[in-house]
Amino acid sequence: MLQKNNKSLNDFPPLPTPNRLLLKEMGNRLMREKLAYDTDKLLLEHQELHTELNNDQKRVYNVVVNSVAEDRRGLFFVFGARGPGKTYLYKTIIARLRGEGKIVLTVASSGIATCYYRAEGLHIPDFKFQLTYQTNPPVTFAKELS
Repeated sequence: MLQKNNKSLNDFPPLPTPNRLLLKEMGNRLMREKLAYDTDKLLLEHQELHTELNNDQKRVYNVVVNSVAEDRRGLFFVFGARGPGKTYLYKTIIARLRGEGKIVLTVASSGIATCYYRAEGLHIPDFKFQLTYQTNPPVTFAKELS
């Protein structure tokens, strides 16, 4: 809470400050946050969600999960009209990977998407970045799924 408001305990002199050695032993705060999930609960949630995936969702699910299992790096972009189950697919993949103790960062492409995903229980991190691209040379994509 203090960090989100650009403050620290040093800004409130009567309060004691933590032992720096102890803080160092606690490790990276972001890593702790990203691993602080009830993995048993997530694996149960995954089992329930996975049984309801349709064939198209299962194909995308398998590509992503196998990529992680085989330690292949990848950027996955799932697009489609409203209603075909993209958020359901995301929730299923995220439940599986976080249930296995993996770190999953979710990113939304717009402010509206961020609000929607938060309402659906998908945490969107509080960081922003800007993508820049160039059209020369043209960008090509290999179609992995038909």
